[in-house]
Amino acid sequence: MAQCTVERNTITFNAAMSACEKGNQCEKASWLFDMMPAKNIELDTISFSAAMSASEKAGKWEMALRLFSLAVQGKVETNVIIFSTAISACEKGGNWEKALEMLRVMALDQFEPNTITISAAVSACEKNGEWEKALQLFSMMMQSKVACSVVTFNAAISACEKAGEWKQAMSLLVTMRFHEVEPDVISFSAAISACEKCCEWQKSLQLFSELVASKVQVETITLNAAISACEKGGQWGKALELFNGMRKKQLDFDTTSFNAAIGACQKGREFQKALQLFSMMAESNSRLDATSFNGAVSSCDESSQWEQALRIFNAMERDKLEPTTITLNAAISASEKGSQRKTALRFFSALTSVNRNNLQSIHS
Repeated sequence: MAQCTVERNTITFNAAMSACEKGNQCEKASWLFDMMPAKNIELDTISFSAAMSASEKAGKWEMALRLFSLAVQGKVETNVIIFSTAISACEKGGNWEKALEMLRVMALDQFEPNTITISAAVSACEKNGEWEKALQLFSMMMQSKVACSVVTFNAAISACEKAGEWKQAMSLLVTMRFHEVEPDVISFSAAISACEKCCEWQKSLQLFSELVASKVQVETITLNAAISACEKGGQWGKALELFNGMRKKQLDFDTTSFNAAIGACQKGREFQKALQLFSMMAESNSRLDATSFNGAVSSCDESSQWEQALRIFNAMERDKLEPTTITLNAAISASEKGSQRKTALRFFSALTSVNRNNLQSIHS
């Protein structure tokens, strides 16, 4: 029986690497790429593109950028796909400056950036706190003929969130629909969070209502942003309404959910409700943190429950959490109200130690 032999050439190796890339087999793609020069098989644009894409998808952004440099040094013909992969690698690696530099090189090489290229560059800037540059890029994209995707809009809205530009974030949601791009849960979450950070709790709830009315699946992170907005607006009733709504939607409670709801009740002087939420949190799988304990001990202080404050403080120590000045001041106040001078002195001693450590860290 005659054996079938397959000729090893650039085309067959490229096909194999592309298969590895699609199957998320980064190591195999890299092995095939290294084998090509060893077998005197020429590397071309597709070879570099497949190897870079496999590395980028595997989170090996440094390898992807090294391959890009090799392609340029080897005078391999570059294209939009290679540049897009390299800029996406910059985004994953948090290298926004390199991403912008590559956009400039693209322009010099007379390549037209596409949706993927600019989206990755906008996202790279946004993730690294360069929100002004992210919004500048997005503005340039809107003025060009490049179509904006939901990923691009989300990166721009997230940039607005970091910048505290809640009006622009809301405006971008409207612009999305104008361009027939449907907002997803990330779009709504970022816009709600932008409003929440600027204490625009009514706008946050308005957006949350739009989200519920749409076909977009509500997630814990979105609901948390809305509850936090209610907390900042002193709307404990609405915060609890949203919190209880999580049960109906069978969403998981997390630390942020509980802390925001406890904080809202505390600000609304609903101390018993705040303590009920803290007890519920302790019985759940959610992780108690310093903010959780601060809210609970402060609620005990305001409602003159020094014994409960002491129990909560002891629980904090058992969880090996460092008490903050807020926790200790509330514990001291609760102890004084209960005429527990020895307990108050114990907390005062701990407070002195915390303040001393804070001063040392400032001067070190």
